[in-house]
Amino acid sequence: MSFNALDKLEYANKENETYVSFVDYFNTELTKKKTQELRSIKEDFSVYIKLEEDKTKILEGAQDTLKGKLRALKYKVHEVKSQHENEIEEFSKKITLLAQDYEAILKNVQDANRERLEIESDRKTIAEKMEKVQKELDVETKRLQVTTRKNESKKEELKNCKLRQDEILAEIEEKGKELKENFITLKEENKGAKAIKKKYYDTKLLSRSLVEQFNKLKEQNIWDIQEKEVIQQTIKEREELTAELSQLIIAQLDPNVDEKTVNKLDEIMKELDTIIEYGKNICHHIHYLRQLKLK
Repeated sequence: MSFNALDKLEYANKENETYVSFVDYFNTELTKKKTQELRSIKEDFSVYIKLEEDKTKILEGAQDTLKGKLRALKYKVHEVKSQHENEIEEFSKKITLLAQDYEAILKNVQDANRERLEIESDRKTIAEKMEKVQKELDVETKRLQVTTRKNESKKEELKNCKLRQDEILAEIEEKGKELKENFITLKEENKGAKAIKKKYYDTKLLSRSLVEQFNKLKEQNIWDIQEKEVIQQTIKEREELTAELSQLIIAQLDPNVDEKTVNKLDEIMKELDTIIEYGKNICHHIHYLRQLKLK
């Protein structure tokens, strides 16, 4: 008998285990990345604030220096005015220019103060962004915790799947023995081609049940892609064996049929019934998994 469908189910279970390991790795890397982004934002913000504070200090120092020079110049003008009346106009022009420079520097200081206020606003905005990032990180951490718990549940489910797989294998072997005994009894009773043909149609009705269950599950879309491939392959094998069985039944009606054809018919009957029974067990098992998912 063929266990091709069982092999594929075992392969799907291994794929699920690989997926669980990948999710664990992805969750760890995502947490590291979020933490690094938050640390980078804090470092950039600290450097930006320090540069703006240094700029403000330089402008305020320039303003104080200019005020001192202006006071000294005014004092000198007062002394010169009493001694050199002709130089008053020249010094007045210089005073005017210095006053203009002072106004320009004062404007720069005002601009610097305005920028400082903007920096305060930016600081608040950045703080809000940092708080938002922290909240996102907290949400992500909670999601990862939930995912971790789900992964643990998935691992337990995979363990149950393997146990159920072993049970199905034992059931298939037991069913194979029973079918072999029944078929030997059928041959001994010499019921011939008519009884075999009836067995074929009974088997076809059983296989139709498998197809109907498959279509219902496909419409509900409640299984993984690996499970879907296993069932599709099982149905494909059932269709191929049914077609071959039909040809052998027709051939057996010929009184000149050889012993090799009869033996081939026996083999196909056993394998077909095994696949049908296995497909039914898979459908029951998927229904069980569906109930777990709905919970």
